[in-house]
Amino acid sequence: MSLWSLGAQCHHVDSLSIFHPSCCGMYMLTTPCSLSCIALLYPLIWQGTLIPVLPSTLEDLLDAPVPYILGTQVLCAQRMAELEEAAVIVDCDRLQIVARVMEGDPELPRLAQLTEELAPFHDLLLASPSKFSSSSEEKMALRQLMTGLRKHTTVLVEDTLFKGITRDMDFENGEDVDTLIRAVPKGMRAFLRAMVQTQQFSVHFHKMQEMYTRSEEAAQTMLKKLDEMISAAEEEVEATREVIEVHTKRLHEQEVRLQTCYEAKEKMLAQLQHRS
Repeated sequence: MSLWSLGAQCHHVDSLSIFHPSCCGMYMLTTPCSLSCIALLYPLIWQGTLIPVLPSTLEDLLDAPVPYILGTQVLCAQRMAELEEAAVIVDCDRLQIVARVMEGDPELPRLAQLTEELAPFHDLLLASPSKFSSSSEEKMALRQLMTGLRKHTTVLVEDTLFKGITRDMDFENGEDVDTLIRAVPKGMRAFLRAMVQTQQFSVHFHKMQEMYTRSEEAAQTMLKKLDEMISAAEEEVEATREVIEVHTKRLHEQEVRLQTCYEAKEKMLAQLQHRS
């Protein structure tokens, strides 16, 4: 079911996404589809409205001017046509995705490579005769699919899009955002420029900065502890050196006294021999 929601994620991070069944009574599919769409955004966190099953009495929420992921019951053709211009619509029963394509909409970076890597698992799952039970082979294909998706998204977000973030960057500062965008490969800049307008980007941006701040604070705390340990060690070394100097002086005095005793003994032996 995560695969069915992939279209919504790939199209736009802040899209309005609607999951609905094509048959009455099949709306139990909308919950796993909605939740799997959230999972596909990892490591980003969905910040919009999430209603896995929207009651028909609240259908007016579909016109809300905010990002949402909603699961609905069957939509009539007229309602579908009204929503197609503003939302990504996923038919959970027919495995169909209706997504608006606006001129200039950026494509998910490395989408062709991702599609090629996941095609075998996609084909296997798409050919499954049942939506509610899976063979061991299909379960393995789903694990491989999710692993590939998460790896792709994590690399894209953590290692590419957010690689240039520094602690002193200001998300509200256009120059800082431009600096961040220029730090990524040219083929990804259009996607990142659209992504910076989303709530997911804003939250993750501040999360990364907080992480850097905590990391620096932890490093500063560790440096302070190391300085204290160094100072204590230096004091101990100095005290030991003073003790060594005292004992060295005492040793020298004892060596001199011993030498004096040796000389007095030799002198006494010489006198005894002379008398005899």
